[in-house]
Amino acid sequence: MKKATLTLIACMFIVTVLEGCQTTPEQPIVIQKDMEQMIEKAQEQAEAVPQTEQLAEKLGAPERYTAEYAYSDRFTMTADAKIILPNVTALPTVRVKPADFSQEMVDQLYAYLVGDTVLYERQTVCTKAEIEQDIVAWQKTLADKNASEEAKAQAVEKIEKLKEAYRSAPDSTGAFMVGSPEIKTLAERDFLTGEELYTYRGVDLVERPEEAQENCGMYFQIRQNNTGDEILIEETVGGFSVTDTASRGALFLWSDYDLLKQAQGGTLGYTVEMGAITQAQWEQLDDPCGAFSPGQAQAETEKFLAYIDAEDMSVASIEMEYRVPEAVAEELRSRCISNTEYEAAVRELLVKEYSDQIKGVSYRVNCVRTVNNVSVTSDQLSSYVDDAYSKQWYYEQMSISLCEEGIFSVQWRSPHEIIETVAPDTAMLSFAEIAEIIPTMFRVKNEPQGEVKAEYKIERVVLSLRRIMEQNNVENGLLVPVWDLYGSAVYTYPGEPPVPDTYQGTQLTINAIDGSVIDLNRGY
Repeated sequence: MKKATLTLIACMFIVTVLEGCQTTPEQPIVIQKDMEQMIEKAQEQAEAVPQTEQLAEKLGAPERYTAEYAYSDRFTMTADAKIILPNVTALPTVRVKPADFSQEMVDQLYAYLVGDTVLYERQTVCTKAEIEQDIVAWQKTLADKNASEEAKAQAVEKIEKLKEAYRSAPDSTGAFMVGSPEIKTLAERDFLTGEELYTYRGVDLVERPEEAQENCGMYFQIRQNNTGDEILIEETVGGFSVTDTASRGALFLWSDYDLLKQAQGGTLGYTVEMGAITQAQWEQLDDPCGAFSPGQAQAETEKFLAYIDAEDMSVASIEMEYRVPEAVAEELRSRCISNTEYEAAVRELLVKEYSDQIKGVSYRVNCVRTVNNVSVTSDQLSSYVDDAYSKQWYYEQMSISLCEEGIFSVQWRSPHEIIETVAPDTAMLSFAEIAEIIPTMFRVKNEPQGEVKAEYKIERVVLSLRRIMEQNNVENGLLVPVWDLYGSAVYTYPGEPPVPDTYQGTQLTINAIDGSVIDLNRGY
């Protein structure tokens, strides 16, 4: 099928569930009881300590956390980590629920990003001619002597469905309708046949609808939270398809591919991700490759956030990307014997030897929600209720991509609505008590299985807020103070050289209120 549709599906590719550090409650009543006890503990702070006391003094937190644990000859953890605290005297605990985008917010997003550009409603119905093209493509698979039996069986199944869809397909889509940012009821359709699966509230617009599959022009899409409660899994010859009407997490997507291509010197080339960078680091580069700086990217982002009245979102990190010809990327790869060595060498080789080949510099600015000037950390995609194929509640994420000419992409997933403040000054365990919990829980969560050797190095210990689920569902939850241990790991398999882990998320998350370990995949 040629027409693209925006689909939120269960994220089957993202997680292998880590063993929990605590017994996972079996019944919602148990979860609710534990939640009530945690809330009571969080509220104990109200009269115990003056709110003017500095946070480090209140928690007894030193400047660094140091530790060294040799759990076995194949599992170690060392830490010489800076302890990072928010610049406040108290951390709140608040109750939240998944939020939809208001019409006012959508209008502001449209005004800032789209302006006077005319966008059209995206067509989600295939014409007879488009279906014929798909039938021909699957017939080629069926006639291919080298195709597997499974591939041929899949082709037969697809052709049968396409022929059925062909009978009711229109000869043409007709005139494209000029769109607007008005939120309305739209249909989610089968990507192959165009069959209507269910409806949702949102906006789905494109600048050049006749080229919607070609990544050109502007795209503006809003999808409000699902309101259903079903995950439908349909088995097919080639695997299975998922229709998700149960997960929560509204989504906004906007992109201007023409602006990106203009800034990067066309469509040909290779994007080199340089990673997080600050304005100070950029100023120290021998050759910063252009005048567009991280500081300018942040300033433009903050201007955008102010315009859409998203004053509770703030810049958390800025990541740099370069665009270079494919030949340059191949030359860089040829000098390195592994991906790890390639990634380590990219920055030095690129900025020193190939600076004149760089076609464009862009930044991805990652933003987070703040509550009472405390950041809400979100480095996981979602949490789920029963298993990875069940309904999800997506963690909030916002990223804004910019080049020197302006913003070319915005993604905002799963905004929250704060229902009430449970505790304005949350009672938390001292850092000494947290430090006593770390060694045992780190082992339970991260001890390797089999013959692999794992060496962990903790580099940062961060206090922030995180969202946990309440009553084991996707309808409501809490933002609670947590301690996150960030660092790196090196794995060594028998007979193989050491392999650095590329995972950038937390290695352990501890609830600062009661010292329990939070499984971010399960959401509590």
